[in-house]
Amino acid sequence: MKEIFLRIENWIKFLIQINGSLGFTLCQTDESTVLRHTIKALVKEPALSDGRIRPGDKLIFANGKDCASLSHTELITFLRNIGNENGGEVELGLYRDASGAQTPITPPVISH
Repeated sequence: MKEIFLRIENWIKFLIQINGSLGFTLCQTDESTVLRHTIKALVKEPALSDGRIRPGDKLIFANGKDCASLSHTELITFLRNIGNENGGEVELGLYRDASGAQTPITPPVISH
């Protein structure tokens, strides 16, 4: 078994849910890696004005729970309910490529 160590590039101590939302959408990019859940878009508050979350960031943990162990559907349900336990406070661990450049979420369109 190969051990993988990631440097968490962006650890968000607390993000407060607004009306049950963290303000971002997710997509599942790869089931075979711990980097399987990707922030797709920042769509509303609090993510829009927070400044620490970017599209393309990989969600590693939320309130200490390993997100790689959850399916996409399970993670969405978990994130929607997570804030109910702590008055809306959510702690996130995100991985961001050290160069700051992220892998595109969707493949580029190639015109001929």
